[in-house]
This record gives sequence, structure tokens and C-alpha cells, in this order.
Amino acid sequence: MVVDMTTGLYYFFSQAASIFAPSVVGDTIDVTGYQSLLVFSVLFFVLALISIQFVRRGDIVKHKGDIYDYVPDID
Repeated sequence: MVVDMTTGLYYFFSQAASIFAPSVVGDTIDVTGYQSLLVFSVLFFVLALISIQFVRRGDIVKHKGDIYDYVPDID
């Protein structure tokens, strides 16, 4: 259930970004000019680097200690 919910949220926000981003970027360029693109690209690159630090590797293990918890299920 958690995988379905997170996948749904991922698709929702990616579709919302593709709908709202062009108008937001167009309005920003109209107000500040094309020089703001470099500033925004650096800002969002830094935000991406910060958010990637919270990504963990591996599967979720219920309790540590049992070697069979680390073997993936083959169904």
C-alpha cells in the first residue's frame, strides 16, 4: 500500500509541475528578465543536492540480525 501511495504522489506532483511550471517560468522571465534563469538554475541545483542527501539505499528491513532478511524474495 505504501508503494502505491508514494507512486501516486510522485505522478501527481510530476503532472502538476508540468502543468504549472511553464506559466510560472514565463511570468518570472517577464518580471525579472532572462538573467534570472541562471540564478534559478543554481538555486534548484543546490536544492536537488540537499534533497539527494536524504535518499537511502537498500530495502527496508523489519529487524536486523536475521541473514534471510537481506535476501530478496523471488516470487
